[in-house]
Amino acid sequence: MSAYKDKTQGTWYVSFRYIDWTGKKTQKLKRGFKTKKEALNYEKEFIRKTAADMKMEMNSFIQVYFEDKKNELKENSIRNKQHMMNKHIVPYFGTRKMNEITPAEIMLGKDMVERLVQDDIRMQAELEAKKQKEQMPKKIGDRIQWARERSEEHNAQIKKNKTKYRGMEL
Repeated sequence: MSAYKDKTQGTWYVSFRYIDWTGKKTQKLKRGFKTKKEALNYEKEFIRKTAADMKMEMNSFIQVYFEDKKNELKENSIRNKQHMMNKHIVPYFGTRKMNEITPAEIMLGKDMVERLVQDDIRMQAELEAKKQKEQMPKKIGDRIQWARERSEEHNAQIKKNKTKYRGMEL
């Protein structure tokens, strides 16, 4: 690690060499850090991001992916992808190194993710149907039918509760 104090400005800077994506050694200099720790963190993060290394953890890869895509995708698309990855991929592969994940694990994970996504879609559809069912219709004939159904559901619930708690004193 190579952090140095700039005595003239009273700030810290980092100067280090790294190998870029073409395989060429390049020197990097960045100035203006208030603390040595900030400078070293910048160097570490920069090297992690620029290293085209499959030894990085899945979490780090996902962060680099979104930093790369933030100018190409809309905000909602990024938010949706982040949600899906954080919910379905990170719990299983988050701390694993990219080169340690096998194709068999990816296939198992893919099947699991597909199942979870289908469950999410089904739950959303059920919630939407329930929400739609609870809303009062606009036509008078539909309102009467809707009220009848609500009344039947309410009476069935009361009957179920009486049967469930029969003999128990509250």
